[in-house]
Amino acid sequence: ERRKHLYKNLITALVQHERIETTLTRCQDLARVTERMIDLAKQGDEETVNSWLMVSGYFLVNKDLVPKVFAELLPRYEGITKGYTQVYRIPPRKTDSAQMGIVELVGNDLPQL
Repeated sequence: ERRKHLYKNLITALVQHERIETTLTRCQDLARVTERMIDLAKQGDEETVNSWLMVSGYFLVNKDLVPKVFAELLPRYEGITKGYTQVYRIPPRKTDSAQMGIVELVGNDLPQL
């Protein structure tokens, strides 16, 4: 249950900011779950109650981001079947030497890493 809430918060942050920094293991898991969310959203449309409820209730904490998924992200990935996210390895955290990473949504307007 705690892990589910953690990933809901991470997915919400990723959709909102389109790039986040966390531990490498979480980045890899987050990329996998985010790709699943986008695949499920692509199967329906915003008017389809089931796809809307699936995306809003199961994956996102902030329901205000659901229109962003359908209006911005789905058109961006229209011709793509996989590879909606990219994971980068960065230097370890100094405090506990944890392996760190950055996960981002492909095709965002942020500066390149």
